Amino acid sequence: EVVRRMGRGKKQQLVSDLRLLEAGLWRDHPEALWAMELRLAEKQGAELRVLAPDEPEARAAFEAAHPGLVAARAELLKGLVPVLGLPGAA
Repeated sequence: EVVRRMGRGKKQQLVSDLRLLEAGLWRDHPEALWAMELRLAEKQGAELRVLAPDEPEARAAFEAAHPGLVAARAELLKGLVPVLGLPGAA
């Protein structure tokens, strides 16, 4: 869904978040969602977050359990450059 929203060619746009209406994915699959956010952030050159009703608590628990991944994410995000052609890209 995020890739579809990013678009292609001259219709590309930055997607900062994807909102899920149902809880459960973050609770049941935090590592997969964390990795997906990073893959998509690299693809568009800007941070993206998957938000859901259970996301704040599940993300906090995941981050507390994986401080190394949190540090690696922060470093990755610092180095991202928005893809040319996207609104807001440098």
